[in-house]
Amino acid sequence: MRVITKKIVTTMFLLVLYFIYSAFLKEFQESNSVLFSLFDPFKLLILAFIFGIIVSTFNSIFLGWIKNISTYQKNRNSYLLTDFDQTIEGLKKAQVFLKSNKISELKNQLALLNKLTYRPIFMSVLINDLIKEIIAQKDLSSFEILIDKCILQISEIKSIEENRLQEHKKQALFDFKRSYEYNSQGSKFYIDYYENKQELNIKTKRSEWNLLALQMLRFYPILIFSVLISLIACMLFAPLAIFVIKKDIFIILATAFVFCSTCVAIIWHSIYLFKNKNSKILFKKAIIFYTILIIMALNLVWCFFNIKNSLSNNIATDSQERLFNFLFEILYCVLSTALLAYVFTTLIELFRDVYLNKIILWEGIIIPSVVFLTISLVNLLNIAVFNSAVTFNVNLLIMSIYWVSVWFMTPILKF
Repeated sequence: MRVITKKIVTTMFLLVLYFIYSAFLKEFQESNSVLFSLFDPFKLLILAFIFGIIVSTFNSIFLGWIKNISTYQKNRNSYLLTDFDQTIEGLKKAQVFLKSNKISELKNQLALLNKLTYRPIFMSVLINDLIKEIIAQKDLSSFEILIDKCILQISEIKSIEENRLQEHKKQALFDFKRSYEYNSQGSKFYIDYYENKQELNIKTKRSEWNLLALQMLRFYPILIFSVLISLIACMLFAPLAIFVIKKDIFIILATAFVFCSTCVAIIWHSIYLFKNKNSKILFKKAIIFYTILIIMALNLVWCFFNIKNSLSNNIATDSQERLFNFLFEILYCVLSTALLAYVFTTLIELFRDVYLNKIILWEGIIIPSVVFLTISLVNLLNIAVFNSAVTFNVNLLIMSIYWVSVWFMTPILKF
């Protein structure tokens, strides 16, 4: 999701660049300059970049899920016919070799397990962890229980699939759930694996934060569904709002949409979190993530009102100037909200791993947090002290410098 945040920011920069470039070319067009013919094709290049990033982002958010669901549906009959049984039998053999301390045979069996057709993500991480422990020549006794639990989980999935076919019942989002269990780090079985490791006292640094980060991975699909639910609710409410309110309808609906999406997502995720056996500990830590989301919502609403005021105050100016004022207000909104989104996603990715990456800590949490606090402080001082146009430009420049720096440093530091 860090990558998606960067793509959204890059798209907004390119969109603003496209309009600036178009205005620049317009000057040459009016003077019939040869330079217009020379530089005009580059507009298509900018549009191609914008379109490419939008398609890539859409693929990352939606088409990846659709592809996973489609693949699972296509392979379902094969899973039920032989693959479930082959995987379960393979794990049982590995468990036998592990109990009898036949390390050579265990290695061969793990290699075979890695080639099986049905290999869900929670099983893959179990195999990878076991391989690492074998190479490090560490105690493997706890993996007997982990393999046993993995067998039970796969047997449970097999039973669910068989019952659905036998009873001919249609369940809401059934294929999505099965595909999510198979592919996602936010799935119940994947999280259970790490909780089982914690119960068995297999020490990993920041284990509670690690478990919370995995729970927070569930937040992404929950947020998307919450946005869709809120969008439908606002669309249904819109005709009534037009009839009753008659003023600032867009701002009211946009504000309602943002807060509705945020509240639904937080409540929905909290319900999932309270089902966890470590819910009290995890919820206290999850408040940090929920607070970031609430601040994001407040920032969006703040930006909505600024955009409205900017458009209202520039009625007398020409259309091109109004367009650029609008674009820069939108850019400000995207960059400032993206700072918090970047902190949110970086926290999840940082705590998901068992080691602390100091470069990512500074690049994705400390610096964007400082930048956001700085521009927020300047905005508060602006109410009483500073010139609004100056502070807006300074804040936009600070955020632009940060995001351009991230854009340049990403391929170098590979974060």
